Formats: sequence, structure tokens, C-alpha cells
Amino acid sequence: MSMRSTPNVKRNRLPDEDLDLARTFMDEVFPQLSGRDFRVIAMTRDSVYAVYFGYCTDRDQVPLGQTTFNEKIFNKMKIHNTADSTICCYCRRLKTLEHVQPRTAAQEAEYGELVEHKERWFEQGRFFGERKNTLIDHKQHFFEYFGIKSPSHHNCCSSGIET
Repeated sequence: MSMRSTPNVKRNRLPDEDLDLARTFMDEVFPQLSGRDFRVIAMTRDSVYAVYFGYCTDRDQVPLGQTTFNEKIFNKMKIHNTADSTICCYCRRLKTLEHVQPRTAAQEAEYGELVEHKERWFEQGRFFGERKNTLIDHKQHFFEYFGIKSPSHHNCCSSGIET
């Protein structure tokens, strides 16, 4: 005997703001580093969720549940778990200086340079991503322009032979 679900029952949809907050958390706390298209995390999923929970609590926001966070955010991102935190030395120094209060004039100047480094890195990452997507989108046009058969083109397609 099988039971079907009740007709016209709809699950509550998560607000986009909640998902955006979780994505912002991942971008701020676990950014993609040094031109990579993945994040390097040296924590367990439970530890990441605990940090996310504290992040939301500090901002007076209601966090997603752990299962929802894992399914909607964590599982959909390219994440490399490692015991070694492989971040650039400039970003590591910036994290250190962010917690130093008050800063000396030399530390303040260094902090400004490091913030600029991080901003340039985000710009370069965005630029790289845009170029990569442009190349992928225009791959077919490239092959057509130079009169080359694309690698996905099969001889059987033009001859009418079905496989």
C-alpha cells in the first residue's frame, strides 16, 4: 500500500535574504583565495556551521538550520577541506592586523595596503571568472569563425546516420 502526499501542499520557501546572508558569510569568512575557483576550509562542517550560527547571532538574524545550510550552501560550493590553511601571506597578515587595536601608524599604513590587495584580488577573480565564462560561451563561435569542427560535433550528425 502506498500513500501519496496530500494534493496542493507546498513547502515553505526559504527567503532569498536568508540564503544571501549565508552566501555572504561564506564569502567573508571563507573566501576563494589567490585566483582559485574553490574555497579552502580547515574545519569540519559542524565547526563551519557553529561559526555561521555565531555570525548570524551577532547580526540579530535567524540562521538557517544545519541541514538546510549544508544542502543549500555548503554542498553547492566548491570546497577543499584540508588540515593546512593555504592562504596567501598578505591575506594572513591582514587577518592578524584586523584584530590589532589600536594600530600604530606603520600598522595602519600596512593595513591599508593589505585591504587594497584584497580588493584587487576580488577584482581579478571577477575578471578571471568573466573571461572564463566568455570563452566558454563563445567556444562555438570560435570554431565556426575559423571553420573548424567543434570537438562535440560528430560526423554522424551531418550524414543523417542515427547512432
